[in-house]
Amino acid sequence: MTGSQSDGGAHDDRLRERVRRRLLLAMAAGLERFDLGNPAVEETCHAVRVRDLPEALVGLTIAQVSDLHVGPGRWQPRRWREAALLVGRSAPSFVVNTGDFLQWEPDPDRAREIFSAFMASASDQGDARTFAILGNHDYYAGLDMVHRLNAQLDSIDVTVLTNLTTSVVCNGARLSITGLTTQEPGFEDAIEALLAADRPRIVLIHEPDLSGWLPARSADLILAGHTHGGQATLPFLERFIVRTFARSHFVEGWYTVNDNPMYVNRGLGFTGYPFRLRARPEVSIFRLTH
Repeated sequence: MTGSQSDGGAHDDRLRERVRRRLLLAMAAGLERFDLGNPAVEETCHAVRVRDLPEALVGLTIAQVSDLHVGPGRWQPRRWREAALLVGRSAPSFVVNTGDFLQWEPDPDRAREIFSAFMASASDQGDARTFAILGNHDYYAGLDMVHRLNAQLDSIDVTVLTNLTTSVVCNGARLSITGLTTQEPGFEDAIEALLAADRPRIVLIHEPDLSGWLPARSADLILAGHTHGGQATLPFLERFIVRTFARSHFVEGWYTVNDNPMYVNRGLGFTGYPFRLRARPEVSIFRLTH
């Protein structure tokens, strides 16, 4: 193939992608106008039993949001304000976001503005701290966009844990929060740091299949996103749809992997198409207990 032919093919691909995005953005605007494919946010509440949990941490609350997928134009979670109010109502000690802030290449400032609403709502109820990891769609936007997104999140005091563990003191007791990804270097070292960290250990991952890489009983709670619960599913086809489109063996809810408990959140936004069917957007609330 000649260089001119190759350049022409690449140009055609870019043109098709631009047309596709414009059609999807137009569809998003139309569905928003008529409030179609836009089910109410579900708040799911979970008691998490942790062995040898210090008394000072009993009742500690973590609010999880995921998969905002903030894109150009109207491409954003249509129920994000409702979700932010639910987060605030739970009065969490921590707010965590398990990735995919971005869809395509929007201004990261918009993702920051939307996510800051969750933080503001939580802060109205107390002094919530916020942690995050990035997801595959954040990296699809390119490394320059990743750097800009990290800077935006840092500007509002979101701690992005990219293969890092941080130790946090809450009510005089210590716990550890780890963020893991294979999108950037340092995963193996991050696992070693996790194994040396104080318990209880909370692990944030974006793609739930990464849980299979964690050693047995290394985490007290793993929080993941990515799958959207299938986003648009049919009865008995949820696993097939998630495996086909998200390339995951997990759908939603609770799993045990290598003796580590993991919860897969359905997220709030859209990818592929701007609607949900039989997979409501979700905010999940976790309270630690004996």
